[in-house]
Amino acid sequence: MVIGDCAVIANEIPAVSHIWDSAEETLAAVRALIEAPGPRPRFIGVHLFAYRTTLDDVARFADSIQDARVHIVRADTFLDLFKQHAAQRRKRSRT
Repeated sequence: MVIGDCAVIANEIPAVSHIWDSAEETLAAVRALIEAPGPRPRFIGVHLFAYRTTLDDVARFADSIQDARVHIVRADTFLDLFKQHAAQRRKRSRT
């Protein structure tokens, strides 16, 4: 959702019931969502807990993604891209 000039998006992973999952379980949930059928583009907000998910975990996960359509980006880039997509979608729905 975009409110004014601000993109607002909730993290999709982990769900509240999975906050205590290990890095492997959390990243497996991300992979399952990446591979699931559904509309594209898909913006997957992920909150990684620093005390359970290391930078090495994230780097290994990112290196394991073999789908050229998947882009792992910084949070600011993620929000900018989402905002652009939402604006295009609004524009199309008005026509």
